[in-house]
Amino acid sequence: MNSLEQEIIYRFSRDHEWVDPTLEELPVGISDYAQDAMGDMVFVDLPRVGNEVETGSSFTELESTKSVSDIHAPVSGTIVSVNHRLVDSPELINEDPYGDGWIAKIRPRDRTEISNLDTVLGYKFDTLGQTEHHFYLDQDRQLRYRPTIETDQALVDVDSPRSESLLIGGLIDVRGFEGQDVYDEFEELINTPGVQESVIQSFLEQHPQILTGVDFAAAVPQVVLRSADETVLRPDFILRPYAGRSQRGAIVELKRPDQLLVKARSRHGSLYSNVNDAIDQLRSYQEFFDDRENRETFNSLYKFGILEPHLMLVIGRSQDEIATDSDTRRLARLSPIQVATYDDLLSRYGRLVELRRK
Repeated sequence: MNSLEQEIIYRFSRDHEWVDPTLEELPVGISDYAQDAMGDMVFVDLPRVGNEVETGSSFTELESTKSVSDIHAPVSGTIVSVNHRLVDSPELINEDPYGDGWIAKIRPRDRTEISNLDTVLGYKFDTLGQTEHHFYLDQDRQLRYRPTIETDQALVDVDSPRSESLLIGGLIDVRGFEGQDVYDEFEELINTPGVQESVIQSFLEQHPQILTGVDFAAAVPQVVLRSADETVLRPDFILRPYAGRSQRGAIVELKRPDQLLVKARSRHGSLYSNVNDAIDQLRSYQEFFDDRENRETFNSLYKFGILEPHLMLVIGRSQDEIATDSDTRRLARLSPIQVATYDDLLSRYGRLVELRRK
């Protein structure tokens, strides 16, 4: 098995460790990116067999010519074996990070934790920013999703039967986009003076592809998020990611199209109070999914996982109102919340409608 095939099978942590989920006892190592960044390995402090480890905790150290780095457990469990070859040959981590360079094997306490780890696409896209995602029309005029992985030589299509089932998560049919009529209805709706959020919510529930585009598999409305302390949250939409592509869904909060972001006469670019309320609400959703118990409860109820979701506030019309440098700086401080206008949604859906026509 070559390194690309191994990457497709393996699951990765945000700390650059990998596991092989096909085995009962999970080999753990570091990614090719991590070994390259660390430089030549000179010493491996192997953990003790029998040690209990917790997800995210440091269980060993690697020393390279550049630094000494902690290696973190990608799952909770027990160390059942270690790679003694690394004592005399630490360079194996550089030479074969996905094979002979494994560090230890963990017997997981709960195998469902593996689902919290990224596929290679999620890891390279979310952690390294390296993955490209290509969409193309096939001969039947269906829009297909084709992930690619960046290698030293080129962008390589992930198109083996194994990767089809692991990574693609289905076909996107451009004929399913409802076309110009829906575009026109949505444009008329957001141009309606005083239109309420509930009316827009209902319209987007009927036409979810305005929200999902080709980036998400579905828009799930009015999800009830109930935490262990019985706090109840209800986001307007959760956008479900494509299976295997990543677990980074999106949470969407809607405000009215006629709502402005920035107070026109504020010297410091203050936001309106209901905008601040929406931002606080989005951050509370993020805190909910930061808790592992909450994520597991959500996964069992809705049959898909969300990890570190994107946060999106949809409000107002064009960005023309943001005219000053102070306005721009104020919005920059909203990160990681993405602010989108209804014109943004309309424009994106219009491009898909145009593609449907071709």
